[in-house]
Amino acid sequence: MLTTEGIGAMYAGFIPILAKQIPYAIGQFTVNERCTEAIYKQMSPETKANLGPVQNLSITLGSGIVAGFAAAILSHVNFISFFNLQSFMLY
Repeated sequence: MLTTEGIGAMYAGFIPILAKQIPYAIGQFTVNERCTEAIYKQMSPETKANLGPVQNLSITLGSGIVAGFAAAILSHVNFISFFNLQSFMLY
């Protein structure tokens, strides 16, 4: 591939992948952090101090699940665009 199409062919899909992955990552990290902050903000200081590792893990996992859904919705348009562009480039 390198000898027949050149170095540009090796990186032809790099920009579309970045266009898909960057919004997904930004959305996931942002929503995860905001969700975790919102949950802890609703608790009193005494409740926060008495949380065990299982409760902290539950809050973290719950925030991660919400963030994953939000990031999937956010990046869905980019994924479809990337898939269509990739299909167009193959044919």
